[in-house]
Amino acid sequence: MDALLRAVGNGTAPQQQDFPFSNTDFVVGGSVATLAMGVDVYFVCMTGMFAVGLLSRRVCNLISPPGAQPLDLVQSAKAPPVQETIVPAPASAPAAPAPAEQPKGPPKKAMDTPKSSPLWRVDDAHYDLTPFFHKHPGGAMVFEQSVGQDITALFHSHHLSTAPAEILKKYVVADVPAEHVIEPLDYSFAETGFFMTLKRRIVAMNIRKPSDTDLAYKLKVTAVFTSMCLTWLGVCFLPYSYVAIAVALINCTLRMTVTGIGHEAIHGRLQNKLTWEFFDMMMLFPSASWHDEHVTQHHPHTKRQKDGEFLDPDEVLDPFRLCSNVPWMPVHVLQTPLQLVLLAASYISYIDKHLVCRKAILKGTAYLFLFHLLPFFTRDSRSEAAILTTLSVGLANLITVFCFHLSHINSPNEKHCDMVAGTDWGAHQLTCSANFLGPFHILCGVTGMLEMQIEHHLFPALSYANQLRIKPVVEATAKEFGLPYYEYSNALTGIFGHLAHLHTLSRGLKPE
Repeated sequence: MDALLRAVGNGTAPQQQDFPFSNTDFVVGGSVATLAMGVDVYFVCMTGMFAVGLLSRRVCNLISPPGAQPLDLVQSAKAPPVQETIVPAPASAPAAPAPAEQPKGPPKKAMDTPKSSPLWRVDDAHYDLTPFFHKHPGGAMVFEQSVGQDITALFHSHHLSTAPAEILKKYVVADVPAEHVIEPLDYSFAETGFFMTLKRRIVAMNIRKPSDTDLAYKLKVTAVFTSMCLTWLGVCFLPYSYVAIAVALINCTLRMTVTGIGHEAIHGRLQNKLTWEFFDMMMLFPSASWHDEHVTQHHPHTKRQKDGEFLDPDEVLDPFRLCSNVPWMPVHVLQTPLQLVLLAASYISYIDKHLVCRKAILKGTAYLFLFHLLPFFTRDSRSEAAILTTLSVGLANLITVFCFHLSHINSPNEKHCDMVAGTDWGAHQLTCSANFLGPFHILCGVTGMLEMQIEHHLFPALSYANQLRIKPVVEATAKEFGLPYYEYSNALTGIFGHLAHLHTLSRGLKPE
C-alpha cells in the first residue's frame, strides 16, 4: 500500500506500462482501420463484378441491358436562347448505311501510310501552312502531324470564330501540282446540316475564352496531383496493412484523375511543361505521340474506315476485336476475359511506344521507375509490392482504358461506323460517341471530359465548364434533326455495355 501511495504521489501510474497506447490513439487507429477495411471491401466487390462481367455476356446485359439503348435524352438545364431561325429537321432520321464488307488481311492504320504532299487541305482548297507554324495559338505540332492530310474536320471543330478563316486565305495555294493533290474526305459540312447549324448556335452563345480555365480549376489540378504523389509515397513506404491497401486504392482513383487532366492538357487546357507530361507519367505513352493518334486522327475520324484502312487508330488494338470491321479470328473468342491484360497497359505502352518506337526512352524509363515500379525498390517484400502496385497502377490502367473505350466501342455506336459518303461530319460524331453520367464530386470536378465525349468530339477546344454549357443545345439540336443521343446513366453501366459489346464481337457477330 505504501508503494502504491508513493507511486501516486510521484505522478506515476504503474498500470500504464501494460497499455502503451492511450484511449484516444486506440479510437483513432481503430477508426482508420475500419474505414480502410470498408474501402477494401467496396473495391473487392467491384472487382468481383468486373470479373464476372468479363466471363458472362448475360451478366453484362443485366447491368447494361441492350433494350435500354439508345438511352432517352437526359433533360439538362434549359438551353440558352439563340438568335437564329431554326433550320427544319429532316423528315426522318438518316437511314443506316449498308454494312461494308470486311477487309481481308490484317487491319491497317492510316498512320502506317506515308503522306507525300507538303500541303494541307481545308474544304475545297489547298494551303501551305508552313509559314504559320509558329504563329498558331495552338502550337505547331498539329500541323507537323497532319501534313499531307485533309484537315477540314479539325479546322471547323476547333474554331468558333471567323478570324481563322480570314487568316487561312493568306496561305492558299492556287496551282497545286498533281502529285501534291490531297484526296478529300467524304464528310459534309453543309450550312443547313446538323453540325453547322449547331455551330452557329454555339457561336451565338458568345462564349468568351472558350478554352481557358479559371483559378478554381488550377487549384484542383494542383491538389489532385499533390495528393496523387503523397498517396503514392504511402504505397511505397507505409507498413503493409489495411491502411496501405486503402491508400493504394485511393491512389488508383487519383491516377485516373491525373490521366484525365493530362487528356485535357493535350487538348490545350492548362497546358504547360508539367501537365503536358501527365499522360506519359500515368500511361507511359509519350504525350506527343498520343497527341498524334488522339487529336489529329481519332477525333476527326472517329470509328472511320475507308478503302480497307482504319482512319481511327482506336479501332485497332491487337489482339482484340474492337469493331465488326476487324476480321474475326479464333483468338477473339477469349478477348473479353483477356481484357485483364489491360492491368499492364502502361507497361505494354512503355515497351511499344518508348522502346520499340525509340521515343524519349530516358524520360519514359524515369517515369516507369518513379511512378510504376518504385514499391519494388522500397519494400522488402516483393509480394507486398506486387499487390499494392496492382491495386494502384494496374487497376487505374484497366479502368482508364475502359472509360476511354466505352465512349465509342459499344453496340449503339457500332451501328453507325459504316459511314456513307456525304454524311454530315457532326452527325457522324454524335452517333459514334456516347456520354455517361454520375457524381464527380469525389474527383473534385476534374474528369478529363471523358463523361461528355459527344460535346467534346463536336467541339474539342471547349473547356469542361463550357462543355456543360453547350450540352442542352447539343441535345435539343440532335432531337430536331432526328438523331440519337447516346448516354449511359453512369460509368459502371457504360463499362458493362462495352464488355457486352466485346462478348458479341468475340463470337464473330455484328451488333443487333
